[in-house]
Amino acid sequence: MDPNEEPRPLFIVRKSLQLFLNYRCGTRHSSKTTDVGRGTLRSTVITEKCPESSSFNFPKTNGLGFVDSLLEKMMDVTSSEAGSIALIDHPIQKVQEELVCLRSLLRKIVELHNEDEEVQAIWDRIVGVAYRIEFLIDSLITGNIFDSSSMSIHSILEEMNIIKAAALKICGSARLGGEVKELTKRFNHMPQQGSKPIVNDVVVGFEDEMASIINGLRNGSRQVKIVSIVGMPGCGKTTLARKVYNDSSVKSHFYERAWCTVSQIYDKRNLLLQILSCIESKLPEYVFKMGEEDLALKVKRPSFPDDGNGSRVILTSRLRGVAPQDKLDHEPYSLRQLAPNESWDLLKGKLYPGQDLAPPELCEIRQQVVEMCQGLPLTVVILAGILSRMDPNGWKEAVEGLCSRNVSSTEQCTATLELSFKHLPDTLKACFLYFGAFPEDHEHNTKRLISLWVAEGFVQKTQLKRTEDVANGYLMELISRSLVIVSKPRSIDGVKACRIHDLLYEFCVTKAKEEKHLQLVRRNDDLSAFTMPCYLRRLCIDS
Repeated sequence: MDPNEEPRPLFIVRKSLQLFLNYRCGTRHSSKTTDVGRGTLRSTVITEKCPESSSFNFPKTNGLGFVDSLLEKMMDVTSSEAGSIALIDHPIQKVQEELVCLRSLLRKIVELHNEDEEVQAIWDRIVGVAYRIEFLIDSLITGNIFDSSSMSIHSILEEMNIIKAAALKICGSARLGGEVKELTKRFNHMPQQGSKPIVNDVVVGFEDEMASIINGLRNGSRQVKIVSIVGMPGCGKTTLARKVYNDSSVKSHFYERAWCTVSQIYDKRNLLLQILSCIESKLPEYVFKMGEEDLALKVKRPSFPDDGNGSRVILTSRLRGVAPQDKLDHEPYSLRQLAPNESWDLLKGKLYPGQDLAPPELCEIRQQVVEMCQGLPLTVVILAGILSRMDPNGWKEAVEGLCSRNVSSTEQCTATLELSFKHLPDTLKACFLYFGAFPEDHEHNTKRLISLWVAEGFVQKTQLKRTEDVANGYLMELISRSLVIVSKPRSIDGVKACRIHDLLYEFCVTKAKEEKHLQLVRRNDDLSAFTMPCYLRRLCIDS
């Protein structure tokens, strides 16, 4: 940069308050309350019946974590140290003893419950009865006695004995042992336990586009200009823009740079704070990068002051017509799909960074992989995350299962993501789907995110490590599986902030609702038309 020239800054703008409600519904109580504090339990009138077991729609994710949390709750309410004697020497303690036994059986089948229909049925029955026990405990504490035969202590104990007999029969079979052993060979379910994620930012292709974009940023008109990068979801727009943003020649040319994210529904104050957080000094000139078609019709000329000092805007979008045409420095860069050899190089680089030769097991599926991924970088990256946790002997079967469908590249990416989700441990599934509780493009402070995971009961407690350290290991594993992106690394070690890709966000929102894990109500949804699903545990309202 010429010392006589005025300094230039670089701003990067990409895509978005949220209210969390932990909710349990399914019955409505009268306004009458009871005091459980050193007294006896009293009954009250209820206006609706508790749902029978046949209509009990419990969440499908984090079953083991929920049972652990329920057992802690039962220990609290039946302990003389809890400040209440209401449930001491109550028959509910027998239910607690039986649940401890069922919990140990859950531990034995946790690796296989997504792979075997019979085991899955037992798993669902154990988790289902645990949710009914929670309803029963809540009714005893509040004094609301449910008018439901399936909610009596006798019926619950009877069902628990039946489930235990069926579970013991399966756990004692030689078939189960063999299937667990085979599954352990194929998949590594253990979360990453380090504090530093295995981040392997491999960028393949687009060398010509990158050189042209950098040339447009550094040269040309002194007026403010926009460089637009367009393409389908997952094609690498943000990855390319980030690579340009961090290029040494761009850093030296622009005095300040900033990266900002603009969602379909955005807040001007938050956008300004994003920009200001990237700037260390007060400057009158700006270079922006704005992201996604969400900015359409919202980019006004006054938003980009033109002081004639060579400021630039880099904008990524799925649509070509987002940027004002008179501000374009060049026709929008429409990103192509990766060539077969580029897809191969990306997969190989993610799995075996720094190695020129791939193992025979990977070479054997080369053709199937490049055809299946259809040149979409995001699909390649997600597939690499799946294969990295599998025994190489199972790679061919996994890829063949994904290749047997004639779908678009975006649908193929979703199918690959579905497979990745299927083989996540239950604890990681709950943590991953929790990203769907936040607004789109939300950048997560990792300390706050981990605290929320712990508070929600997603993190298994151990005697050797702090719960927060275990949760941090979960985050590192999701990053290593290419499901979570590091947006701000810590200066020494670890991750300061993270986010997920748009396609993965939509997957989380949809799958979380499907799994009864949580439901997101967005600010543009019609709340008057919203119907509360039965037994919804987490309602997240994007305000």
